[in-house]
Amino acid sequence: MTLFWAKFVLQRVCSSNTITILIDGINLMYDYKAFIAAIPFRKRAIPIAFKVYTNQQIRDMEYLSENYIIWNFLDTVIDILKMTMSDRRFIFVFDRGFADEKLMRYMEYFSVDYVIRVPKNSGIVGMEYKGKLSSFGQRGYFKDMFYHIRERVKINLLSSENPSNKADPFFVVSSVDDTIRMLYSKRMQIEECFRDIKSLFGFRKLVIKNTEQQGLSYCFY
Repeated sequence: MTLFWAKFVLQRVCSSNTITILIDGINLMYDYKAFIAAIPFRKRAIPIAFKVYTNQQIRDMEYLSENYIIWNFLDTVIDILKMTMSDRRFIFVFDRGFADEKLMRYMEYFSVDYVIRVPKNSGIVGMEYKGKLSSFGQRGYFKDMFYHIRERVKINLLSSENPSNKADPFFVVSSVDDTIRMLYSKRMQIEECFRDIKSLFGFRKLVIKNTEQQGLSYCFY
């Protein structure tokens, strides 16, 4: 079902040579959560794949960790994209909850580009600076920097003031060049998508007889 739906959406909506994939997490109901992959569309986003799980499943060792779940989910998404649109370029956009040098290495391994907002306590090396982003003190776009002081993943960095919260500046790292700001701005479209999903399916009020994971999954399809 996932492959059929993803193929349908990608072929109907994506006409450019570069496809942006938004990745984020959402809290559902009955302690269920989901990772969702979506593509931007008309100031919203269309989900193409998802993975439902619970924290209890992690505690019960059904899944080793949340990182294990997201990496396996990304395996699935990348496989779908390459089977469906093998001639296109893919750029994955993540929020700072996904900031992890291991994830960046993972994306490098699959030769897939990424844009990730990172927290201000992240370590950075470059521009004759070595330390936390919170003390970096420069704003602008910086090429050929390194994320994580020890692991040193090569990235490009966007450092920008946050108009809505001066105490929480934007730090976005990426494997792509100077389209970082434009690409990251698309991330808010998946937030609108989540609001649409919760409103459309009534997740805040919905009561379903089958609270098993498979039953909940049918709500998406």
